[in-house]
Amino acid sequence: MASPIECFVEAAKAPGKALVCAHEKPDGDALGSLGGLLCLLRENGIEADGVVADEIPEVYASFLPDGLLKAVAPADLKAYSRVFL
Repeated sequence: MASPIECFVEAAKAPGKALVCAHEKPDGDALGSLGGLLCLLRENGIEADGVVADEIPEVYASFLPDGLLKAVAPADLKAYSRVFL
């Protein structure tokens, strides 16, 4: 039986774009996790976008570099082969 890490690596390496999402009303933990996973995926050659459903609270605005997040319309979701929550 594959470990959780092995399952993640297999999903991450799947062909196509990945979408990384944070929960509603994102806090520092959610934004840090989202940013960290995006960087990990991108640094390993995996095309990935990040989204949050709500506005990022001002106190956390400096957490993520400019341009790290993308607005994704529901109609655009078909462009992603997998989603990480």
